[in-house]
Amino acid sequence: MICTSLFYYKYITKMKKTISLFCFVIITVFGFAQTKSATDTTFLEGRYRISFTDKKNSPYSIDRPQEFLSQRAIDRRTKFNISITEQDIPVNPQYLSVVSDFGAVLCNSSKWFNSAVFFIETELSMREIEKLSFVDKIEFVAPPIVYKKDARQLVPQDTITATPSIIKECIDADGEPETIFTNLVKIYGRSCTQNDKLGTFRSHVNGHMGQDRIIAVVDAGFLHVDSAAVFQHLWNNNKILLTRDMTGTEKFHDSTSIFQTGGHGMMVLSLIGGFYPQKLVGTAPGASFILLRSEEEETEHLVEEDNWVAAAELADSAGADIISTSLGYSNFDAGSPSHTYSQMDGNTTRITVGADIASSKGMLLINSAGNSGDEPWKYITAPADADSVLTVGACKYNDKKTKFSSFGPTSDGRIKPDVMALGLFPTIVVANGEIKNASGGTSFSCPLVAGCCATLWEEFPDSSAQAIKRLIIRSGNRYNKPNNKYGHGTPSITKARCYCYGKKLYDFLSTKYKLDDYDTFFDQIWEQGKVIFLSEKYVFDVNTCLGETPSFIVKDNDFSGIELPDISEKGGKLIFYQSYKKTFAIKIQAKKQ
Repeated sequence: MICTSLFYYKYITKMKKTISLFCFVIITVFGFAQTKSATDTTFLEGRYRISFTDKKNSPYSIDRPQEFLSQRAIDRRTKFNISITEQDIPVNPQYLSVVSDFGAVLCNSSKWFNSAVFFIETELSMREIEKLSFVDKIEFVAPPIVYKKDARQLVPQDTITATPSIIKECIDADGEPETIFTNLVKIYGRSCTQNDKLGTFRSHVNGHMGQDRIIAVVDAGFLHVDSAAVFQHLWNNNKILLTRDMTGTEKFHDSTSIFQTGGHGMMVLSLIGGFYPQKLVGTAPGASFILLRSEEEETEHLVEEDNWVAAAELADSAGADIISTSLGYSNFDAGSPSHTYSQMDGNTTRITVGADIASSKGMLLINSAGNSGDEPWKYITAPADADSVLTVGACKYNDKKTKFSSFGPTSDGRIKPDVMALGLFPTIVVANGEIKNASGGTSFSCPLVAGCCATLWEEFPDSSAQAIKRLIIRSGNRYNKPNNKYGHGTPSITKARCYCYGKKLYDFLSTKYKLDDYDTFFDQIWEQGKVIFLSEKYVFDVNTCLGETPSFIVKDNDFSGIELPDISEKGGKLIFYQSYKKTFAIKIQAKKQ
């Protein structure tokens, strides 16, 4: 299910197309095993999940991971001490080949679950496949694929030659602060507000736009992303690293492309990576992207969870840092059993388990909470229930929750969503390529936060995915009073960055001030803080004072060699300046007598 409100994309079409395939049967050398039954004894032409018993005799080995993982994926595991295990080894290609020889058509496979989705046309084929010794279980997951091209055309597009680097160039230019600020606002256009609310505006000013981060966006397609002006900088700078349809649609329909369907994915991507001067700047316009189609818009069946898992595995293998998903699953069309609320426990649905596995590989997963807040279901949908996933609800410009944003808790009692972001009328590109304040849904709050995570992680690359997740949550404006409507509130990247730099500041000052509670100290710091454009100024009330007002300049976050004067008992303020060039100024200001 696409997590966009009723403004767009309410698909209820239920169609069935019979696919005729030439089917032939061979006798396999693997022999016969005890017969495995599908979930329904009545055969239905369609797609089946085939689970395998093992990965024996695989041509792959964990001793040669470069054969199935990119170097970047291997480096991620090495950096964060993540073992490469049998779970990382692909499904045995010989098993896939033998099943295909019975006329089944492979749609996708999962190494994490050791399974594959095949289209099976005849009952004879399935009964023969059931007999294979390496087949553990066969389950019906969807009827034949229904595919429909999106006929909407682009309006005439401008040629965009500028890149996000003009933001930094604007800052570095000579001029009065007021003039620089005015020029920056012009670059962002109406998207300035959605960036400023999350703090990405200031991150961009500091030069952090998600460079060196790879974001996999998993959606229903990416209509016109190959030709819309707002994405030109991504193509011109080789920022689109990989595109793939994980559904297997191309095997059943001619002339398919992820760029011919999925206006939803187009909008989602624009909120992260879009760049159109004076109209739209995404929250991570400097990031690189992997675009993966898993959602089938025309129908809603269990197979879409298999598609998503296959997409997550490809993202992992290709070296993605972040997976942004504006999809969620609870209710399915006839033929697929719907989920129950009790299954929203973080451990049950296939897509949620898959999300946890993806997280265990060192990636950060951000997911929309869902749009059922004003519907009977009400709650978040899978995989937003996973404890490893950063779940994002939708709020208005005034930070109030939208009616449609789904509620927590998970069925096992955990608070969800984790955070909130703008999800109603953001500045966004629509299907015809125009940029408007349009539509609504947690589908749009999710990518805004995904971009935040990319900018933060790019600035602090030694942090783990879960550390970034914790920082985002901790920076929420409701962190001290979370609930199942707002989670921990709207995050602030500025605040999260303060925590990151402040941790080092705290480590240095602790011997002087004997501050023995880090969390309490920085909560107090922020409550007394102010933020000023270009020079972020934080005023910290502390129970100490100096008889003089010295200042210290700290460059490149290096506090070594800095000694503060002795402390008196009169109280005062610690003033901490952070400039856009990573230069810090610390001053102790005595309380007026």
